[in-house]
Amino acid sequence: IPFYQEYYVARHFSEALNYTVGIFGKHLNTKNPKGCPRGVDRWLINGGGDYLNPSFYWASKDVEPTTVHFDNCTDTTGMPCYSTSVIGNATIDWIQEHYHKTTHDTTTQQQEQPFFALVSVKAPHLQDGDGFPKAIPAPWYENCTIPETIAPRTPNYNHSCPDHHWLVRNQPPLTQLQGEEVDELYQTRLKTLLSVDDLVEGLVQTLQYLEL
Repeated sequence: IPFYQEYYVARHFSEALNYTVGIFGKHLNTKNPKGCPRGVDRWLINGGGDYLNPSFYWASKDVEPTTVHFDNCTDTTGMPCYSTSVIGNATIDWIQEHYHKTTHDTTTQQQEQPFFALVSVKAPHLQDGDGFPKAIPAPWYENCTIPETIAPRTPNYNHSCPDHHWLVRNQPPLTQLQGEEVDELYQTRLKTLLSVDDLVEGLVQTLQYLEL
């Protein structure tokens, strides 16, 4: 795709500033390249995909790209693989790999090469599928208690607007059941963010441990 060869952000870091670049997680919704764009050294991306047992395009510089499906976590954890955790762990592994490579490489260029990691996740986006929209928390947070039990009830919540644009005017008021589903959606979206907290904490701890 010409755009990725000429204008993708990674080349500005790699070519102008001598960074090694890793891109991890949710990229564009569609039409993502399978292989590393110009300037990218590690590529683990999808268009959002599934929260549970997700698939990604994986590529490394000068290595043939492939599709990887994470579905083996049940063997070790008893739970399905969770997208946010997969993305966080892959990012940390890459940072550690780069650190040890530059620590033990005798070339000046490798010793002085910084890194840039772009990390993005599906949370708190909705999971595609039938029925009322929903987000899927990590299995270990699914039944946790959070202080927020209902979605915010602002003055315009469930407000009928017969004098507005036709798209708004034709929206019927939420039923009690739909209101309860809105509250459930609100809670599940917040619970997905608990795994984002874990991801950020893991990255910070890794950087601190490596004194970076």
